[in-house]
Amino acid sequence: CWDNAVAESFFGSLKTERVFFSSYTTREEARRDTVDYIEMFYNSNRRHSCLGYVSPKEFEKLWLLKKAVNKSVHFYLTRSAASGHKTTAVFKRYNLVTEDELSRMK
Repeated sequence: CWDNAVAESFFGSLKTERVFFSSYTTREEARRDTVDYIEMFYNSNRRHSCLGYVSPKEFEKLWLLKKAVNKSVHFYLTRSAASGHKTTAVFKRYNLVTEDELSRMK
């Protein structure tokens, strides 16, 4: 079994931050409320540890900015110092860094 920690984290957040406090009369109402949660809160405001504690929207904006500044930028996934997980951990947290940033880390 291959677990997807990011997806499971999302569904846990959705349930504890929205669904458990709501009562829906129709599936359409539940669908609209879920889309609202994702678009208006989760992607815009909620910080994610696996994205370096920024929101998905902010992460995408930073990625596009780095890409626009230098089209030849290569990105590497590196362990986040804040994650504190041992190398044996199943789920590791990563940050997006440029090739220049990576060479400065060495």
